[in-house]
Amino acid sequence: MNPRTAEGVALILIGVIALGLYLGLAYAFLAPYEPLHYSSLPENPTYVALIYNVTAYLYPKNESAWVLLMVRYNQTSQLAYMGMTTYAVYPLRFGGSTDLLSQLGGLIVQPTDVFESSQPYLATQDELSGLPHQVIFFKGSPHAVAVLAGNFTTPSGLIGSETAYYSLANGVLLEASIGFSYPNGTPYSLATYELYNETLLGSRSGGLYIVKAPLLYLTFGVLALVAGTGIVVGAQRVLSPA
Repeated sequence: MNPRTAEGVALILIGVIALGLYLGLAYAFLAPYEPLHYSSLPENPTYVALIYNVTAYLYPKNESAWVLLMVRYNQTSQLAYMGMTTYAVYPLRFGGSTDLLSQLGGLIVQPTDVFESSQPYLATQDELSGLPHQVIFFKGSPHAVAVLAGNFTTPSGLIGSETAYYSLANGVLLEASIGFSYPNGTPYSLATYELYNETLLGSRSGGLYIVKAPLLYLTFGVLALVAGTGIVVGAQRVLSPA
């Protein structure tokens, strides 16, 4: 066989293998992220993990604490049909005052089926449309958001104030602050939330594992490039062996 033809055949084989990998991986990893038909959420959380950096300060004791939370969502067609989702909150890392950390422990939620609108980290389209809108700078970039703000009183008599910013693009909570003060206005505590990372989750052998989306898409792009280049260049070598 002519060396040029052999080289062309090898390139075509490499391209076909890369194309097969691309199609197989794309189907296996991207298919689970398709929105479910009955979900009312702007971006359906079939498999989504939102990671928040939560910091808290307790004024009377001059103590602070922090926790990195992973808020996980999973949803089946049946749950979406009922307007529900499986929602859980896990602590990844934490530090600071033990007293405050015990209070922040109340943020932890074991996997529970809840109505889509009854958890604080994802807002539905109806909720977003019912809130005032504005543009904020989040991590250096402008974001169109819906603003949830209000005051309330705790059973112990503390005055609470909450301000939360939800992205209009996908309903995800970007940042929030929840403060408490005594009736005379003296600050008691303040907790702030900031979205640290948004991660896609894939399914393998019945379990969930983290997939870094940008790296995943880069891998698909490289495979597609190798597949296209191998097949085109290989075909040119085969068809013009001289």
